[in-house]
Amino acid sequence: MAQFDLQKAQRIIYLTAGYIKGELNFGEQQELTAWKNESFENRVLFQELISDENRSAALTKMQYFDTDAALSRVRLQMKAYQKIGSDLIGTRQRRPS
Repeated sequence: MAQFDLQKAQRIIYLTAGYIKGELNFGEQQELTAWKNESFENRVLFQELISDENRSAALTKMQYFDTDAALSRVRLQMKAYQKIGSDLIGTRQRRPS
């Protein structure tokens, strides 16, 4: 299995969005084509990303997404991680000499 590359994934998203909007220059078109030609999975993923049906479903989901609730969950998680971090720092500082 190929290792996940966040920068490459972001680049493919950018290129796919440009493709959908019809805004890719020649070099970007070549880059997107090269990525699609790397594997069957890439070609399938590209078709799923540009599918009108899939985009419509995603837009419908976004319309009903509760951003306030999601933000509250993120804030709670951040507080929990901050507490864990401060507890760890406190533990390190209390080591016997």
